[in-house]
Amino acid sequence: MYKNWKLDELEVVIENRLNKIYHDSLRDIPVNIVDKYLKDEIKEVKVHANTTKTEKVNERRKAYQFEVDQEVLIKDPCRSKIEPLYAGPFSIISIDRDEQVLILSRGETLIQANIKRV
Repeated sequence: MYKNWKLDELEVVIENRLNKIYHDSLRDIPVNIVDKYLKDEIKEVKVHANTTKTEKVNERRKAYQFEVDQEVLIKDPCRSKIEPLYAGPFSIISIDRDEQVLILSRGETLIQANIKRV
């Protein structure tokens, strides 16, 4: 039946017959069983990788501690090479939104700044 077939084609035919036919003992196709096993294993690896990544990020995170009436400098995003990197000093009036936003004053001007810019 398979006398003049190439080995590559014959291998594909045999694999398909073995792996893509329903088995009564398994109650499924072998390819589906292997796919389910591999998908579960890949999910476990991804979950583990995500948790370790977040743990490393949390270890390196800085805890910013500012108080009201403390004077700070702010990084100036729109500057040229000659101008100074920081603007200020500003005094902190209040701390908002889970200690992430500072309301600063310099004379009569009020500025909202993220804590990472300070």
